[in-house]
Amino acid sequence: FSPYQVVGDGSFGLVYKARLSTDVVVAVKKLSPDAFQGFREFAAEMETLNKLSHRNIVKILGYWASGPERLLVYEYIEKGN
Repeated sequence: FSPYQVVGDGSFGLVYKARLSTDVVVAVKKLSPDAFQGFREFAAEMETLNKLSHRNIVKILGYWASGPERLLVYEYIEKGN
C-alpha cells in the first residue's frame, strides 16, 4: 500500500492501483476501520454489491477481511472513478 499507488480517496478509505500475480490490474480499496460495524454487516454489503450489474458501476471482484482490516478488490478502469 504505497502512497505512490493511490488512485482515489473514497468516502470509506483510500483506493490503490495493484497488479495481481496473474498480471490483471485491479483497484483495491482499503476501508477505514470504522467503515463497518462488524464482519456480518461487511459480508452482507459485499454480497449485495456482487449482485449489481450496470455499465456505470465497476464490478467488485472480491473482498478480504481479517480483524478490523477490510479490503475491496474492484476492476480497474483507467482514468475512471
